[in-house]
This record gives sequence, C-alpha cells and structure tokens, in this order.
Amino acid sequence: MVYGEMISWREYQDLIIFEIFYKDTYIELISYKDGVFNLEHINGGKYILFDSFKKEIFII
Repeated sequence: MVYGEMISWREYQDLIIFEIFYKDTYIELISYKDGVFNLEHINGGKYILFDSFKKEIFII
C-alpha cells in the first residue's frame, strides 16, 4: 500500500478531484461524488488520504 499526502481537493460538476503528493510528484485522482470509496486503482496501488480540516479519511 502506498501512502500519499493530500494537498487539496475540489469539486467539479459531479466529480471530486484529489491532488496528492507522492514520491516527489503531484498526482490528481478523480472520482464521482457518489463513489468516493469506489475509485479506480491508479498505477496498481492504493492511496490513503486524510483531510485534516474535515477529519475525513479516504481510502483509494
């Protein structure tokens, strides 16, 4: 399992876009709002994102 640091997230229409920092690279992960916990695997790995402001954990 790979751990990425969440930099930000934003909403666009019916999507949520997560920006994470992983291995000196910024990556954007995109999900439908109603499927936050059912995202595609990116590069065959999983990511755990923690939003410290809202105290929410996203497992991708």
